[in-house]
Amino acid sequence: MVSKSTIESRSQEFIEANLQEFAGLSAFIQLSENFTLGFIEISFASEEKILIEKLKGDPKFKDIQFTLFNFSNDRELNFLLDEIINKLKFILPEEDKKLVIFVQGLEKFIHDNEDYPPILQNLNFVRNAYREKVPHPILFVLPTHYLNRLAQFAPDFWDWRSGVFQFQSTTPAEKQILESSPVSFVANSAEVAGKIDRLEQSCNEFHCFQEPASTSAKNNCGDILYQLGSAYLQQNKFKHAKQYLDKSLEFAQARNDRNLQADIRKALSHLNKLVGSDFSTFIDRILIKKHGLGTIIHKLKAKDSTGRWAYYFVAVPPYGEKKFLDALDSAGQIDLEDYGRVIASCYGESPSETIKKFLKEEYGFNV
Repeated sequence: MVSKSTIESRSQEFIEANLQEFAGLSAFIQLSENFTLGFIEISFASEEKILIEKLKGDPKFKDIQFTLFNFSNDRELNFLLDEIINKLKFILPEEDKKLVIFVQGLEKFIHDNEDYPPILQNLNFVRNAYREKVPHPILFVLPTHYLNRLAQFAPDFWDWRSGVFQFQSTTPAEKQILESSPVSFVANSAEVAGKIDRLEQSCNEFHCFQEPASTSAKNNCGDILYQLGSAYLQQNKFKHAKQYLDKSLEFAQARNDRNLQADIRKALSHLNKLVGSDFSTFIDRILIKKHGLGTIIHKLKAKDSTGRWAYYFVAVPPYGEKKFLDALDSAGQIDLEDYGRVIASCYGESPSETIKKFLKEEYGFNV
């Protein structure tokens, strides 16, 4: 059980880390009239609760009637405007107070399983009706990844925004998995396969496994790789999932995107539960180093044709990466030279000192 003092300490830390965003959001709430659209980017339910409590307890909002519409328990939600209108019918306006609406819990309806989630399609299509039907300031509260999808798939609605308030998470990394909302990893296999093909194409276009040419490309790579890792996780292709999630975490850490880091760690935690706590053999097959013009070197522990354990270090070109990983996923023996170049190998339970020295000198990494 978390102590009251710990909760208060975390609340204060979150507030102090986001003073500028609180100030911007406060101005939005105070100055907005009629239909005014805003978005709040926030990662965790615990921090969302801190935010709401902070606003409700602030004396300067004594003339504001905060109204929360939370859809997280709804089983289906395609026509958001209709649901908001229905909920508004049961709200009793408080005298001399301005109604401000917070829309929460849309994450599970903006999932990755569909190219064009119905809720976002409808949101974009009926946006003009919001001005008439919802004559109040309204704020959508979403984690980074889902807010990005809303902007992508409901661009006309997104263009009406009067403010986007990005709250940085202060939740410790070891607590992020526990405090994240659950993610569904079940999807139609054909849909996921099609999505993977499109994401792989984007990954190649942005050179995500080489050196992206621009800051914008690097930012795109973090999101693309996260979606790829999650998609492979849906297909139970764990080696692929681990590779892409690890790489996306590198990009997220490089740009200090704590919200994306939280999403990635959540997926990695789910992966760990599926594979088990012993990752020794699994990790041996994962990308460990890039060298030269994007060549990817894999460390692979496997039995050779004689049945003896051996270590192989295989240099695989980026265009052959997917084919190589698919071969590792398949049953039976494979010829590593069909997919890349074996730059070093040895028998035993660990790489020999000679191999370690060679890899350090020639490729610049420690084994």
